[in-house]
Amino acid sequence: MNDDRLLTALRERAGAFLSGESLSRASGISRSAIWKQIEKLREEGYTIAAQPHLGYRLVAVPDRLIPEEIQWGLATTVIGRRIVSYAATDSTMDVAQRLVAAGEPEGTAVFAESQTRGRGRLGRTWSSPAGQGVYVSVILRPPLAPASAPLLTLLAAVAIVRMIRETVGLEARIKWPNDVLIGDKKVAGILTELQAEFGKVHAAVLGIGLNVNTPRTALPKFATSLALARGERCDRLAVARGLLAALDHWYGEYRRHGARRVVAAWRDASMTLGRRVRVACQGRHVDGEAVEVGEDGALIVRTDTGRKETITAGEVLIVR
Repeated sequence: MNDDRLLTALRERAGAFLSGESLSRASGISRSAIWKQIEKLREEGYTIAAQPHLGYRLVAVPDRLIPEEIQWGLATTVIGRRIVSYAATDSTMDVAQRLVAAGEPEGTAVFAESQTRGRGRLGRTWSSPAGQGVYVSVILRPPLAPASAPLLTLLAAVAIVRMIRETVGLEARIKWPNDVLIGDKKVAGILTELQAEFGKVHAAVLGIGLNVNTPRTALPKFATSLALARGERCDRLAVARGLLAALDHWYGEYRRHGARRVVAAWRDASMTLGRRVRVACQGRHVDGEAVEVGEDGALIVRTDTGRKETITAGEVLIVR
């Protein structure tokens, strides 16, 4: 569409003025129609400066998870090739599961500004205040057995930690199995759901909830946001774009090299390994030292009797 070409021209020269004639050539619309298209973009939330004899300049884009803005400059191979975004939905996980049932290809990412039924592990809810976080579910069709599905959670955790470091400039750590923390406060959670049978995963939906600009008043005591940790608001579009790029990188590492590199990166970012833990799993507690994570994503705990237990699902309390 012509307005898409107009916006592309403004993006490519962001910070610089473009004359009406230049925009007309780039967009294929008349100079007289440029103003109408500029006004339309302003109504959508774009800040565009106009200066006589100089033309127009893109100053800022809306603080909304617009698919075209997330994809601008995103050079991924699989993840984010198609992006769907909602102002509000029940759950990005539910939307993604419906898309899987309809045959949606691998890599599609479903974003929402807010969720009415956002969920986490063990039936918990995920607080999703509008316009404050990044809530996304990604469709994958990985070549792995259901028993190795925890590896996807590890992969996502590594991607989140690397994105936070590279995009926001903060250090984060991973608490097995699905929490990302800054200091001792949770900033992101991960939920992985499978569609599998006969020992084969047909599809996986990887859900991520990330507190970006969420204020203290909207968070439980054990949580934080990137903005609170950084001391200033963060660009949600840059965070969303960086997250998809990191997920794509680490999913590619897994597809090309297997679990080894993903697990090594997880170990480096872990706040669980080497710590004394209590793990609630299958109606019992396992006490001991978290000594390793396997290439299937399972946590290995050396109990007080010296026996090693392999735990594929559970809730970890770090004792010391």
